[in-house]
Amino acid sequence: MIEVSKDRLDKIAKKISLDRKINRFSNFIGKVFVPVIAAELLLSFLMQDKLHFILWILIFAVADIALTIAALFFIIFTDTAVKIIRSTGSISDAVRMSRLVKREKTYYEIFNKELCSDEALAAADRLVKSADKNKIDYLAALTLKLCCHDMRCETDKAGILLAEIEKLPEKRLIERNEHMVAQLDYCSAANNDLRYLSVIEEYSDLLAGTPERCGTGSALSAFLAIAAQEAVIDRRYDTALEYYDWALEYRNEKNTYSKKSPSNMKIYNTAALHLDKAAALLKMGDAQAASEELGTADDLAAELTCEIPPIFLKERGELVSLLTILP
Repeated sequence: MIEVSKDRLDKIAKKISLDRKINRFSNFIGKVFVPVIAAELLLSFLMQDKLHFILWILIFAVADIALTIAALFFIIFTDTAVKIIRSTGSISDAVRMSRLVKREKTYYEIFNKELCSDEALAAADRLVKSADKNKIDYLAALTLKLCCHDMRCETDKAGILLAEIEKLPEKRLIERNEHMVAQLDYCSAANNDLRYLSVIEEYSDLLAGTPERCGTGSALSAFLAIAAQEAVIDRRYDTALEYYDWALEYRNEKNTYSKKSPSNMKIYNTAALHLDKAAALLKMGDAQAASEELGTADDLAAELTCEIPPIFLKERGELVSLLTILP
């Protein structure tokens, strides 16, 4: 059983927040700005003539700007490196993951825009065919393709891929994580609750340390979605709703320093969380609250600039059919 406290998650969220790190750096700059500038002016003034004074002022100004920019890049670089190492478990696996991220870049550019479209599925298939079967590349590519099939409600095709995945080794942390993700995604799409719980039990040690390995609020949200689904299956609905609320909180946290509009993937994932929460509310008998959550999910799905994934439409249809037969 997955159990986690909000206090623990909040502490993790603070540690992984790039906003928080940059804010701390900005506060430090604010504190040292006046004395540093004063010292630079004094040194410039001690020069013998006006030309040297102006020249040193310009040199100090350029140096201050360059050092500030370099420090910001260093913060961002180290933040990313630490998150990758933490999520993979070792430096060697972090190197593998960095290479994998680069390899999958084109796929995710398509997936972020089009979700499980034909083009996204074709991109995942290209990754499978071009991967070395003796490396993590092959396992990761199979998982991406499986998830596309699950979103398209092509459970039979996903099942074939899962059978292939189960033949592959899972010795390292990153391999075990791929196996777990593939199995949980398949079980969720196939509504195989018993197997879902079995997978949770099999990877309980991995899940126990997952929050600390999360590098983003979205990753924490994904972990909580897994915990919430387990709670729903166990009929611990109050716990499930709490986890869904936390998952939405961490997913909706915005990076102040990013001007990018939310991708279709981010919009869809948030809509899917509201849909899952609506299903949990309905199971505990609160049809009114379920209808409201369904409305929120629909509003978000309407913001998508691509086709709505079939699995969302399928689960929405099942939820609506249940709502219409209730008094």
